[in-house]
Amino acid sequence: MLLQYNKPDTPEKPMLAIELQDIVFHYPSSPPEHALCIPHWQVPPGQRLFLHGRSGSGKTTLLRLLTGMMSPQQGQIRLLGENIQSLSPPQRDTFRAQHIGQISQQFYLLPYLSVADNIRLAAVLAKKPSAFLDDRIYQLLEQLDMPPALFHQPAGRLSQGQQQRVAIARALINRPALLFADEPTSALDEASTAAFIRLLLQNLATDTTLIMISHDHRQASWFDQSVALQDLTSVRNGL
Repeated sequence: MLLQYNKPDTPEKPMLAIELQDIVFHYPSSPPEHALCIPHWQVPPGQRLFLHGRSGSGKTTLLRLLTGMMSPQQGQIRLLGENIQSLSPPQRDTFRAQHIGQISQQFYLLPYLSVADNIRLAAVLAKKPSAFLDDRIYQLLEQLDMPPALFHQPAGRLSQGQQQRVAIARALINRPALLFADEPTSALDEASTAAFIRLLLQNLATDTTLIMISHDHRQASWFDQSVALQDLTSVRNGL
């Protein structure tokens, strides 16, 4: 009789939302000693994380690396288990569109397109099926307290607060696994900042990982975890 060896079951390692290993990045115009260096960083799925640091410390540089807009000279970036550096530029664009939502200080809405079309465009770029898309758009806008009368208004006619809501809806339309917010409240007063963060967190899916970047560490109390960039990396001026 042949004895069969069965490999014991080992629990699968849970997939991380973000994993950085031995990252080194510097701009071609900057000397290597001004590099952004992150030895190791892991973020679990569903985390609401606040990343703060002084202006010019490298926060936006890190965000561009995380979104695949730039690549490090050294190290590995894995998002949702995918090594994004191994993807071709078109594959990276598709991955970004399908899995990453972004909100920035400037909302980058197309002023001549309607509110609904600005949001619909994000779904089109992600190659999402069109079935029930309009229902999803209207549902999001209603949750964000946007009156139905504004759905077909050109985005350029909206107030700043209304444009802010459209930017949130556009970032959430594809139900992204990752959402990056880069200084989205830097032009807002304290009350408007609180309203924005509350609105964003209320409409975020429980399994979406949120990284919000700001120089204003007073916002940290809204988040599960607060991390100072200097605790992750050695950063010098020029990033």
